[in-house]
Order: sequence, then C-alpha cells, then structure tokens
Amino acid sequence: MNQGRWRPRRVPLAGGYHTNRNMPHTKRIACFLGLVLSLAFAARAAAPADAQNYRCTFKFAVEPEGELRYLTVTAIVPADVPGRQKVHSIKYAPEPRKLFTVEGVRYAQFVIDKPAADKQHIVITADVELYPSGLLPMKSNRNARLLEKPADLQQWLVEETFLEVNDPAIEQTAKPLIGRDDAATMRNVLDFVCATVQVDKFDPKATDLGARSTLAQRHGVCVEFTDLFVTLCRACGVPARFREGYLTTPVPANDTPKHAWAEVYLKEYGWITIDPFLIKKKSSSADNPRAIYLMLDSQRNNRTLTHLGGHHFSFAWGGHGSVKVEDSFDAVRVP
Repeated sequence: MNQGRWRPRRVPLAGGYHTNRNMPHTKRIACFLGLVLSLAFAARAAAPADAQNYRCTFKFAVEPEGELRYLTVTAIVPADVPGRQKVHSIKYAPEPRKLFTVEGVRYAQFVIDKPAADKQHIVITADVELYPSGLLPMKSNRNARLLEKPADLQQWLVEETFLEVNDPAIEQTAKPLIGRDDAATMRNVLDFVCATVQVDKFDPKATDLGARSTLAQRHGVCVEFTDLFVTLCRACGVPARFREGYLTTPVPANDTPKHAWAEVYLKEYGWITIDPFLIKKKSSSADNPRAIYLMLDSQRNNRTLTHLGGHHFSFAWGGHGSVKVEDSFDAVRVP
C-alpha cells in the first residue's frame, strides 16, 4: 500500500466539481459519507453477475482436561483474495488475542488462560462474496484475470512435500500427457487423474498420501486428487498450485465441507480454478466451476500451524493434561 502523505482531492458532485475549503464541516461530512456509499454500491455493482454471497460460521468447541495453565487455538480465517473472494465483515466471539498474516494467509489466535474444565466455545462469523474463477469467466472477463510474470511462476513448478514432481514414476506418467499447449496438457492431466483415481469415503483420521502414493494406490479424497493433479501439471511444465478451504454447498452425511482444489496458470487467461475431485464426481465443470469455494489457505505445506501440513486450525496448551477440539462449519446464502 502507498504510505505517502494524504492530500485532499476534489470530488465530483451534482452541478460540477466543488472544493472543500469553504464548505461547512457538517456538509463536508455528509458529502464524504455519500461518496463512500456511492463507491460501495459501485463496487457491488461491478461484481460478476454470478457472484455468490454467503454468511459463513466457524465454530470450535474446546474441552480441556487436567490442570492447564493456558490453551491456544490458532485458526485460519477468510481474507480478501483478488479475483476469488471479498470479505465484507468478520466477527469473533470471544475476540482473538492476536490477528496476523503470514504469506498471504490470515490467522486469528485465541488464548484462554487457566481454562475451566468445561467446554470453551469460539465462534467466527464472516460475510463473504465469492467470484467464479473458471476458464469461461476468465475468457469473458479480462478484468478478472490474475496474471503473473514468468519469473513469479517458477515457484509453482517445483517439488514440495506431498508434491513429488521429480519422482521417477511421476515423471514417467507425465511425459505422454504433454499436449500441444498448456490448456491441452491441463485437460490431459485432468482426464488421467479422473480416470485413474477412485473416490474414497471421508475418514477424519486418515493421513495425507501425497502425489506419489496416490499414483501408486489409485484412491483418495479431494486432497489426493488435488495433490496428483497439481504434481502432474508441474511435471509437465504447467504452473499449478494447491488451494484449501471449505465448500459452501451442502455435503452428504458423514462427509466434510473441508475441501482442497487446484488452480492452473494458462498464459492467456491467468489462474483458473480446477476441482478434479468434484469433476470426478460429476458435480463440477472443468470450464465453469461454480463460485462455491471459500479459500483459506494458499499453501500446500503450512508451517505456521503447529504441525507440517496442518489444515485449517491447530491448538496447543501448557500444563498437565490434554485438550480436545471439535470444529464445524456452516454457510448460508445471503442476498
């Protein structure tokens, strides 16, 4: 953000431009508020016609056991993401001890000193506007495209934990998938992943397999589909990245709204959303996925949370005892 000195500007009012120098104080305030409201309405009007507004509620029930000096819950919370989502408001109960941002990811940290033996409840409520980000919206709306310089794309081609780009089996699988251009390659990779990997039932106790093991075992949930898709795209020379958050649409019983999906970079259109897991289940489209993705994390391997590969939140405590945390998420469409 430009931190230069603020200078008053002339603003257009009915009848032409007027300066503020001789305007009464109350009238200046009224004009300023009117300008702010008009800009807000203009921003709303500029949103895509198929943007979706949701009230999202995150709940954490924290149950301490034993004699604890403190307990800490660190949760990723929604933040503005250009071309993807706009956070209009966010409320906390109780208020977090600290809010901070690391590598574009926003966190709220709650600290409870000498917690009582009963459950402690944390509630986060956010009003968020989600934008469509598939290939067709990027083709039709140049202003929505997220373009990057070639040098900045190199980080989305390298190997990471769970994304074993340089593994021999990955490299061998990737070679025949390279198409005439990046878009054709992306579709070849998508077709391969959807044809090869079978859908598992959600298991909250399961650990991440990573791309190499997913290729070998050929089954998984959204994380495995996304890991293999992103890794094969990178191995084919197409920049791709892992995205994680929540689905704002209802999910089946015994499933979870927690979700992982991918973004792929195409030179003409910038970053586009691809969800290989929902495409496999025939509930999404490669060209025009719905605006149902609440993005939280922009990293595959989040080291800000207390364990490698942490998802959504983490917790810690001091003293003698233990802590049990139950989390839930709910999203409701709003006008």
